[in-house]
Amino acid sequence: MKFIRSIIVSASLVLMIVASSCDEESCMFDIDPWYWGHSSVTIITDNHVEYIYNEGYTYYGGPFFNRFSEAKGLDKITSLKISGDMYLQDFEVIQKCTNLVTADFSEAMMHNLSYNDYSLSFAGLEFLETVILPTNMPDITSDCFQGCTNLKSITMQWGVERIEDNAFESLSLLEKVDMSNASTTRIGDSVFCKCSSLKEVVLPSSITSIDEYAFAYCTSLEDITLPNSLRFVGSRMFAGCKNLKQVKLSTGTSFINLRMFEWCSSLESLTIPATVTDVYSKPFYNCTKLKHIRLEATTPPQLHQDVFAGFDQTACTLSVPKSAVETYKNTDGWKDFGTIEGF
Repeated sequence: MKFIRSIIVSASLVLMIVASSCDEESCMFDIDPWYWGHSSVTIITDNHVEYIYNEGYTYYGGPFFNRFSEAKGLDKITSLKISGDMYLQDFEVIQKCTNLVTADFSEAMMHNLSYNDYSLSFAGLEFLETVILPTNMPDITSDCFQGCTNLKSITMQWGVERIEDNAFESLSLLEKVDMSNASTTRIGDSVFCKCSSLKEVVLPSSITSIDEYAFAYCTSLEDITLPNSLRFVGSRMFAGCKNLKQVKLSTGTSFINLRMFEWCSSLESLTIPATVTDVYSKPFYNCTKLKHIRLEATTPPQLHQDVFAGFDQTACTLSVPKSAVETYKNTDGWKDFGTIEGF
C-alpha cells in the first residue's frame, strides 16, 4: 500500500487505475499533488473513482482528461464522481469507462462548451443506471444516451435549455427523471417516447414547449404535473399512456392538441384551464375511464373536427363555472355531455 501511494504522489501525469490490484477489501488513496500548477484530489475505493478539482481552468484540455486519458483499467470503474470543473473533453475518457453504472456530477460545472471537437455524450455505456448531470451543461442531443439501455434515473441541473428529439426514446428501464432544478425550456419530439418503466417525472418551472409524442407510450406513468410556464403542447403528447390517471394542464396552455390523450385508457379526470381556447381532433380517443372533465373557461373553447370521436360524452360529467352552465348546455359539441354542472 505504501509503495502504491508513493508512486501516485510522485507527480506522475498519468494515474494507472487498476481497481483489482488492491489487496485489502477497501482500497483508498487520498492524493493532493500540484498538477499543472493546480491542486486536485483523487479518491479510489475499489471500483469507485472520485476526482475533485479545486481551481478553475480556461483551456480546452480539462484536468480530468489530462490525468486519466491514457490510464489503464478504466473499464474496471463502475462508479465515478467528479467535482469542480468539467470540460467536454472529459467525456472522451468517461466513454472509456465501459462498465460505468453510476455517474455523479452533482458538484461539477461545465466549461468551454463552445469547443466543437468534443460533445457531451454517454452513448454506448450500456451498464449505466444513474446519472446526475453537471451544472452549466449544454443541450442534451438526440444521441447523448444512445445505447444506455440500463439507464434508470437521470437528474438534470441548471443549464440544460433544450432536450433534442428522441434523446431518451425507448430506454425501457428509465424510471425517474428529475428536472426540478433545470432551466430547460423545450422538450423535443419523442424525447421519452416508449420509456415503458417511467413512473416519475418532475418538470422545471422554465418549460415552455413539450413537442409531439414526448411522453407517448410511457405505460407506467400514472400522473404528471405540467408547470404553468408551459405554452405549447404537442400532438399525441401522452398517446398510449395506458396507466395515466390524472392530468392538470398548465394555466399557460391555449389549446389541446390533436390526439393528445388518445388510448389513455386509465385517465379518470382532466382539468382544463381557462386559457384554453381551442380543442383539436380526437384528443380523448378511447379514454374509456374518463368520467370527469373540469373546464374553467366561461366561454366554451372552439371545437375542431372530430373532437369527441372515440369518446363517450354521455358517460362523462363536465364541470364549468356556474355562470356558464347554460352557455355550455346550448353550445354544439359541449351540450352532448351526460351531465353539465357548475362549480
